[in-house]
Amino acid sequence: MTPNSKSLSCTFRAAAGAALIVSLCQPLARAAVAPATVEISPPLLKQLKWRSVGPANMGGRVSSIAVDPKKPYTIYVGLGTGGIMKTTDNGVSWQGIFERESVASIGAIAVAASDPNIVWAGTGEANSRNSSSWGDGVYQSSDGGSTWTNRGLKDTQSISRLVVDPNDPKIVYVAALGHLWGANKERGIFKTTDGGATWTASLQINDTTGGVDLVMDPSNHSVLYAAMYHRLRKPWSFTSGG
Repeated sequence: MTPNSKSLSCTFRAAAGAALIVSLCQPLARAAVAPATVEISPPLLKQLKWRSVGPANMGGRVSSIAVDPKKPYTIYVGLGTGGIMKTTDNGVSWQGIFERESVASIGAIAVAASDPNIVWAGTGEANSRNSSSWGDGVYQSSDGGSTWTNRGLKDTQSISRLVVDPNDPKIVYVAALGHLWGANKERGIFKTTDGGATWTASLQINDTTGGVDLVMDPSNHSVLYAAMYHRLRKPWSFTSGG
C-alpha cells in the first residue's frame, strides 16, 4: 500500500465448510504512513457493520456450540445437516471432524470439563422443521474429535441437549426429543454412569413427548432441570407440538 492509495480491509470467516460466511468490510481512509505503522483505532472499528453473505437456505443451520473450558480458542460447532466443525484458533480456520459417520445431522455437543479431550455428540437436530434430518444416537470421542464411537440411544433420532458431569466424564445426561414424524419410546431424559455402555431412562412422559432442554445446577451436580415438549409433526400440519 502506498501513502496515497486506498485499501479495503475485509475479514471472512467460514463456519462449517461455508455453512455460514460472514464478511466484515470497510474502506480505510488514505494513509500517510507505511503499512507497518498503521494503527486501527477503536472509534474506527465502531463504524464497521457485520452482514451475512449466505447461504440463505435451510442448509446453514448451527444447532450447537461447545467450547473447551481449558482452551477457549478451541470451539466445536454442530450443524443441523453438516456434521461437526472444529477450530483451535478462535475461528480463523475450521476443520470438519464428523465426516465418516453414518449420519451428518447434529443436535448437541458437550465437552467434558474434567477432561476436554472427551467430547460427546448427540445426533439428529432438534429443530422441528419439515426439512429436519435425524440421527442414530450418541457419539463419544476421547481424542478431541479425531475419532468417534457410537454409544447407543440409536432410536432417539433427535437429541436436543447433552450434559456431562463436571467431575466425571462417564456420567452423562441426554435430552432426547425423539422422532419428528411418528411416536417412539426412546424419548425423554437418559443417564449413563459408565460412559455410554448402558443407559437408564430417568424421565419419560409418553411416546410423543421428549426432552427439549436440560441444565445442571452448577452448585449441586445432583440437581437438574428438564423441559419436555410434545413433538409429533404430520405431513398436513406443522402445529402438532408444544
